[in-house]
Amino acid sequence: MSGINISLETHLLHVLKPISSILPEHLANDLAQYIIDPSPLSIPYNTLFAISQWTRTADGQKALQTHSMKPHDYSMISLLAGTTSSPEGKFGTYIPPKEPEQIEAERVNERKSITALINALLSIGCVAFAAWWAADKTGWRNEWVRLTTISPLRYHSDSMTASSLRAICSNHSSHLRGRALYDLAIFEIQAAATQETVGSTQKS
Repeated sequence: MSGINISLETHLLHVLKPISSILPEHLANDLAQYIIDPSPLSIPYNTLFAISQWTRTADGQKALQTHSMKPHDYSMISLLAGTTSSPEGKFGTYIPPKEPEQIEAERVNERKSITALINALLSIGCVAFAAWWAADKTGWRNEWVRLTTISPLRYHSDSMTASSLRAICSNHSSHLRGRALYDLAIFEIQAAATQETVGSTQKS
């Protein structure tokens, strides 16, 4: 576990300071930089592990008994109790998984949005056909028939279809692809309607 630091809590300092005087020289020198005042916020895991290992050796056991120290206090379980791994690290915010009820509610809303979109498309088709039929029966030229058909089509496509698409995309607001599809759909609808309107006007 090289490179991992452990938060240097007050209770851990109280355990480490007494043992510093009986540790082998290399361990004592390593520990000395962490039991100063004021103490750092963390201590390497490897330092604690080396101290714990030494307390389980014959020399370590004898030294602890001589100074009336409990070997159990220097097991890794005891040393790590109440501490935090890598306290300097910045971890992302934990996002708990969605509850089944929430997932089902989102699915219901999505089905409703899709139904609304289908109804909007059917309404657009009906309005366009009605406008075309009425204009054609009046004897207007083909250009004016197409222009009359496009006008309500454009209005309904901008209002009804846009609303339906927005409702679907709102269920996936966290996904940029959903928003991009919405923007692209609206652009295509408006561009097609504008192009048809301009073309029909120029022909007339």
